[in-house]
Amino acid sequence: MFGWTGTPRASGAPMTSERMALQVEDLRLLAGALCLDFVNSIENRAGHAPEDLLASYPDLVRWGRHAGLIDDATATRLMAWAATDESAAHEVSHQALALRAALHRLFFAIATRRDPDPADLEELRRAYADGMSAATLARRGERFAWHWQPDEQCPDQLLWPVARSAVELLTTRDPQRIKVCENPYGCGWLFYDGSKNGSRRWCSMEGCGSQVKMRRQYARRRASALAKDA
Repeated sequence: MFGWTGTPRASGAPMTSERMALQVEDLRLLAGALCLDFVNSIENRAGHAPEDLLASYPDLVRWGRHAGLIDDATATRLMAWAATDESAAHEVSHQALALRAALHRLFFAIATRRDPDPADLEELRRAYADGMSAATLARRGERFAWHWQPDEQCPDQLLWPVARSAVELLTTRDPQRIKVCENPYGCGWLFYDGSKNGSRRWCSMEGCGSQVKMRRQYARRRASALAKDA
């Protein structure tokens, strides 16, 4: 399981001047599905100062490396390509952000028990079709699995496993377990509730769960103190 590589910060907690800006490698991957981790690449999404950690194509490459989608050699090749063709790299970055936005709308609608927009489903279908057209079936031990050969000629390859993850989440898992973190202070992250009784409420109990509990305790103590002074 991935965790913070720097000073821990609960998703939804405001950034202070003492804290340095987050890096892609700081991002926690705890949503329970690759596609939701991709959507959660905006820290403090529902807060007053969200931080987009996929602001450029190099950020996308670093995210892919952090998520285990590519190795160092492939990341280096993609970075080199981006440096030689900035316009094309910007286009792929725009494509990634469009897919992320569609996936957020799609899964947020499901998490809040609304019907997804057909346009978002179509955006996912196109991304999935593009990715699977480049996939091959390969043996993995006693099983077979889809596999993509790293290809420096396909700079959008990082989006392929994301799209596949999204389709598999919709078609092979229980969409009713897709949830939004209940932290009311700005988190907005999505996650797949894999708990036995379906009772998970936070993207992270150690982060948002603890933050909410601490704020509630502070509010109770303050109310009690005010009552005594009245």
